[in-house]
Amino acid sequence: DIIRSKIFGRDIADAVYLYSQGDGGHQAYLANFPASYVAPAGLGFWVPTPPTYSSAMLPYWGSNRNFLLVNSSPLINPPAPPSYSTNSNSLFYNKALEVYNKVNSLTQAEKDIANFWADGGGTYTPPGHLIALTVHLLQSKNFNLHKSAALLAREGILLNEAGIVCWRAKFNHNIERPISYIRTNINPAWNSFIGTPPFPTYTSGHSSFSGGTARILSKQFGGNMAFIDSTKIAFGFPARSFTSFTQAGQEAAVSRLYGGIHYEFDNKYGYDCGVAIANNILMGIIWN
Repeated sequence: DIIRSKIFGRDIADAVYLYSQGDGGHQAYLANFPASYVAPAGLGFWVPTPPTYSSAMLPYWGSNRNFLLVNSSPLINPPAPPSYSTNSNSLFYNKALEVYNKVNSLTQAEKDIANFWADGGGTYTPPGHLIALTVHLLQSKNFNLHKSAALLAREGILLNEAGIVCWRAKFNHNIERPISYIRTNINPAWNSFIGTPPFPTYTSGHSSFSGGTARILSKQFGGNMAFIDSTKIAFGFPARSFTSFTQAGQEAAVSRLYGGIHYEFDNKYGYDCGVAIANNILMGIIWN
């Protein structure tokens, strides 16, 4: 039984790996910033941002294959963002002004939130942070191997789907980051609180990942379960307490506004897409 089980497990792993090689992203890590990509030019389009002014990261990721066909349908694409405008009475200008004013008036609590969820170099990546939190919850609840594998599968599929849907939106819309807009139209000396990542703004990856994770974890543990996220203590961040997974997910989303790197609509529609993707995963697969 043990020998046959090992062979069966390895056969499954081989099949999964072979399947992964048919996808455009299976070796993307070798070319995170492909020289073949030429960003579109024009008013309001994304341009490289300070401090590194790097070229676009993973511009083709949105064309990767989803695990669930329904997650590649138009139903999961976010709505059109506000129309780009430099008119001070426009919605777009006022959303940029919101970022500008917020960063200029951050409280210490808001700075702590922005830094906790930044997940930049030297800590977890944003998806890695959410995987670490999921593992911590599994351990705290003493889940058996079967339940742990099922929850990690749901979370892993969610993060994959959310990344594809989000990156497809980013490079379909190619909207410039707040720092580019603000420096051109509001204050040329302005800086964001945290560093701006090297890709377009709409929608927010953090918000997509955290919205979907909040839905997955709420389904597993209950919508009103209080918990403590202590996953980043080793990196020098104090633990944060939450009354629910939705509260944590929404805090992760708004942290990008506090950081000055996303407009409010990036976060809202990214979060909504993440929840929709999670619902498809929960309803579209039979989980025993």
